Amino acid sequence: MLKRKEHVIETALNLFLKSGIQGTSIQMIIDKSGISKGTFYNYFQSKNDLLYGIIKLIHNKVIAKRKEIEDDPAITGMEQFTKQTMLFSKTNKKYNLFPLFEQIFLSDDPSLKKLFQQYFFHEIEWIQNQFVRMFGEEIKPYSLDGALIFNGIIHQFMRVKTISKKEEDQFYENVVRYAAERAEEFFSSMQQTHKAPLFTESLLRDWLDQKATTPMKDQRHFETAHNTLKTAILSANHDTQIEKGLLEGLEFIEHELKQQEPRTFVIESILLSFTAHASEWQETLHHYKKALEPFYVTSCSIDLDSNRK
Repeated sequence: MLKRKEHVIETALNLFLKSGIQGTSIQMIIDKSGISKGTFYNYFQSKNDLLYGIIKLIHNKVIAKRKEIEDDPAITGMEQFTKQTMLFSKTNKKYNLFPLFEQIFLSDDPSLKKLFQQYFFHEIEWIQNQFVRMFGEEIKPYSLDGALIFNGIIHQFMRVKTISKKEEDQFYENVVRYAAERAEEFFSSMQQTHKAPLFTESLLRDWLDQKATTPMKDQRHFETAHNTLKTAILSANHDTQIEKGLLEGLEFIEHELKQQEPRTFVIESILLSFTAHASEWQETLHHYKKALEPFYVTSCSIDLDSNRK
């Protein structure tokens, strides 16, 4: 099952890179992967959930390989840090993630942007922890500043790399070492001058904890309800055209909720049309409506729920 799920993820990733996130439908992914709708929704709740799966899979691969390097007694200190850091870039390049990240960053979808932010914040946290390990606990108050400085140097130097003809692995290794040395100099200067850090540990904790805030919980709750209703519709004995219309209605609601000001009358019109066919999945529809509530101001949600006996 795991290999099949990874196959779906890799297929989706290729389609996202070829047609864009918005230009790739779930049906396209299903067709290209050679799986059924039921199988897809058994793996993922939505397209955003699939993107989360892509990021999580690749992040876990990086973590596992970094652990292998850490467990190798022959590799220590700066050499260990350099090899582990290069893994991040190499893995992103292998899966061609940089164009995908650019699409996510430019997206109007707040949940996608939050996904990108979490990936970035976890990498900053890892760099911060490695600096404390290499340079000592005394630099901890400045470790977040140092991690951001290090990451900024890497990012800008790799932009230069795109117009240079230097051998990539050696160039990147030199950049990592150079950036780490600049960070070490920064730590030494801050300790000598006793200046206050620009960013503190609590800020990083706030960044990382954003995924546990109420809006993100609401998002995950909605995606679960969305997927459950989709499964209920597919499992019901509806005419093919009715089923198609109901699924298109669900996709339209999902799209509408991504707008800055979701149109209440459009969403509620679709929900009312669902009610006419919901005899087999009335309870599921009720939970779906409740999951929708945090995302738009409803004028007649009580009336809609009054159909539920």
